[in-house]
Amino acid sequence: RDALCCSFALMASRWSAALKWRCFAVGDSTLRIHERRAGFFGGTTWDSALVLASWLAEHAQLVRSRRVLELGSGTGLVGLAAAALGAEVTLTDAHPEVLALHPTNIAANAATVAAAGGSARSSRLLWGSSADIACALSAIEDRQSLRATGCQSPPPSTFDLVLGADVLYCGAEAQAELLRTIRRLAPRALLAYPLRPVGPAEDSIAAAAAAAGLKVRKRGRRRSSTGHHVVSVVEMYATAGVGQEQGTASE
Repeated sequence: RDALCCSFALMASRWSAALKWRCFAVGDSTLRIHERRAGFFGGTTWDSALVLASWLAEHAQLVRSRRVLELGSGTGLVGLAAAALGAEVTLTDAHPEVLALHPTNIAANAATVAAAGGSARSSRLLWGSSADIACALSAIEDRQSLRATGCQSPPPSTFDLVLGADVLYCGAEAQAELLRTIRRLAPRALLAYPLRPVGPAEDSIAAAAAAAGLKVRKRGRRRSSTGHHVVSVVEMYATAGVGQEQGTASE
């Protein structure tokens, strides 16, 4: 019994050591983000999220009063940054331990988000899952309908914008599912990814996007605040289908 108690105490100690609060400046606001740094990648706020959150703060008109969904949210910094700039945001991920972080981070920043006129919620979304996509879309007009209908009703609309940081850093099959998911969710997306020798090649990203009915526009590059990586921000927009092609987001 003593050995078992010691084992549980050690596990609790390791769990506590793996949890960390971090603060991030987004425009005039400061967001508090709870991270879990052991066991999986999604519990850490990576450089691409830092850059995209900063970039959104400089282009707040792109998200203010818009319906925004973040794919592969991880800790939720990017989506919460959009919410703190006045967007109605849905954070999504497919990893249960990542989703478990979302309620804490949404609650920790609720006052900041509300003061900006934004909102934030969380939903499971596996890329390519028609059921998960329908659930996310069905909650746009009436969030209570998610529970009332069990996601059986057809989606009434689309989001205005999809956000994603470090989501292109995956295999070709997962990347294709990601891009098809974006295509079904919104007419445009803003994505950020680090420029690494082993990272996604820009030409291959453009080709994969074209196959999903999306065009790519480069929005800029900048080094993250940690100094570890140069991060590229790109816009993707639908050529047809999800509404009509609406050009690119204005600066």
